Amino acid sequence: MKSIEGSRIVIPGGSAGIGFATAKLAKERGAEVVIASRTSERLAAASDQLGGVETHECSISDEASVQALFEAVGECDHIFICAAQPGVGPILEAPREAFEINMETRYWGHYNVCKHGGPRVRGNGSITFMSGLAAHTMFPGAAGPAASQGAIERLAPYMAVELSPVRVNTLLPGVIETGALAEFFGDDLESAVAGIAEALPVGRIGQPSEVAELALFVMACEFMTGSTILMDGGQLLL
Repeated sequence: MKSIEGSRIVIPGGSAGIGFATAKLAKERGAEVVIASRTSERLAAASDQLGGVETHECSISDEASVQALFEAVGECDHIFICAAQPGVGPILEAPREAFEINMETRYWGHYNVCKHGGPRVRGNGSITFMSGLAAHTMFPGAAGPAASQGAIERLAPYMAVELSPVRVNTLLPGVIETGALAEFFGDDLESAVAGIAEALPVGRIGQPSEVAELALFVMACEFMTGSTILMDGGQLLL
């Protein structure tokens, strides 16, 4: 496979979690990394830790913000979209606005990035989406993320055709140890993680660095497009 060394990689949501881990690994392997985030504080903290990365403030749910991002970034080789929203709670209790924010950030955010970033991807570079297990199995209170994840999984193959030769794929990670996991489970985090780990065939939850390895593999694999790649520790086997 082609090396990512020297590639220009743009990571919306690259200031934390899986996005940050991917930015770190890509930089270590010789890529030119651009990260974007909604908050300047997160960007500054991530930049300090990563060193030598280009940063931009951007909300992918805002089309004008995404357009400005890619006008500033210019051409690139790969885009990895990591921005998302946490769970919103039971559908009969959570306000509609909470569900709308999930769709705005995930579905419309991915749409915005494809629309404004896709034409700037060089050659048969790539755009990688990130979905989640809520679209495939039941997590109480996760109807909002489930709907938005399912939506982008159906969007991706259409984008793979419409943006060709740019490749568009979707990563489907399982339970990964990130700040988003802590937001979702709150005070129940420790017991929830222990229960999930015990049930999984691999006996533990995943790490952001493992998803980062997969993300870089997908970027480098020039014969892969329109695919959804599962990395869940065997959770969907249960």
